[in-house]
Amino acid sequence: LGSSLRENHKFEEAIRCYNKAIELDDSFGDAKYNKAVALLNMNLREEAKDLLHDVLERSPRLFEAYRTLTLIEKISLDSPIFSKIKELLGSEKINNEEMSQLYFALAKIYEDADRIHDSFEHLCKGNSLRKETFGYDIVKHRLLVDNLKKAQSRLDGNWLPKGTNFEKTIPIFIIGMPRSGTTLVEQIISNHSRVHGAGELSLIRDLGHNLAVGNIAPSSEVIKNIREAYFAKITELTSGEKWLVDKMPQNFLYVPIILAAFPEAKIIHVQRNPVATCWSNFKQYFTTRMMDYSLDLTDTLEYFKLYKNITKCWHDIYNNKIYSISYEKLTENAEKEIKNLLQFIELDFEPKCLTPEKNDRAVMTASQTQIRKPIYSGSSQDWKKFEPFIEDAFDEVINNNVP
Repeated sequence: LGSSLRENHKFEEAIRCYNKAIELDDSFGDAKYNKAVALLNMNLREEAKDLLHDVLERSPRLFEAYRTLTLIEKISLDSPIFSKIKELLGSEKINNEEMSQLYFALAKIYEDADRIHDSFEHLCKGNSLRKETFGYDIVKHRLLVDNLKKAQSRLDGNWLPKGTNFEKTIPIFIIGMPRSGTTLVEQIISNHSRVHGAGELSLIRDLGHNLAVGNIAPSSEVIKNIREAYFAKITELTSGEKWLVDKMPQNFLYVPIILAAFPEAKIIHVQRNPVATCWSNFKQYFTTRMMDYSLDLTDTLEYFKLYKNITKCWHDIYNNKIYSISYEKLTENAEKEIKNLLQFIELDFEPKCLTPEKNDRAVMTASQTQIRKPIYSGSSQDWKKFEPFIEDAFDEVINNNVP
């Protein structure tokens, strides 16, 4: 129940459930770990850290707790945690997924210790094990992009009229590659007094995928049903704010559906240095299978090329309806870029939008630790310390040969 509540962003209720489970069984490591994750979502880092240490002391084979702890605490090479991870990797009773968790933990520990080659080696091992378990074929995404393009023209004649507004809430869709800065942009916008940040919602994919790829014939009625179902869901999330941010990066696939069903919506496309974006995807341990392209450097680049291809197509067709923002420009000249962004949304400027780190809303994305810091520049250069080991994997991107 606690985990179900957490997935629905009801963190305080979730923690009460976890506490009850722990009260019934103080050795219940999963309940403690899940509580620690909920505390992290709420930015209660010290409480989460203490609980993770307790989890690992009592449940040393709860493998994902090692990886999570390394994200919020610098573990030294002479730490008992480091020694335990090495010991567990030598165990015979450990599967690929468990080994992968430990390899990612070691990669972070080695990076913090400035042993970059060791960090890269363990990242590769962790990703390779996950790819071996899950498999991935770029062909499925190539077919998806082809089908989306073919179905797009059939949607254009079925847009709901712009005056359509059965609801009071106006959605703001933030799209882009994962790890491109979409969470930062959401934090900035949702720090505005008139905006609610809803996080990563799967609603557009769930409601519109079959229409978007041409499996369902488009009609005004079908699109109206998508709109009404979407608003029926989001009304449960808002507290009366006029705007709601829907930050699902992969909604870049569904721009025609968004514009057909929500002509009043705002679409913001966040773009970041291509190499930094691809590297950050490969480096990140994603818990969802949606990002299984990221388990291999070559697959990551091929997926990025598909993303660039489809978003260029949408920009060419709907150029004045999609607002592009550069992550690098945002971090280098925050006030100017934020004012321009708010002007596009038709929101008055509020100074607190300049301090997204003070936004106390819960965050469940992979960026939950980074966005608790003030806006800073330079993160798009972090990949360079790994450059000697990446070899030629990103040459196309580095040489700007990605279409």
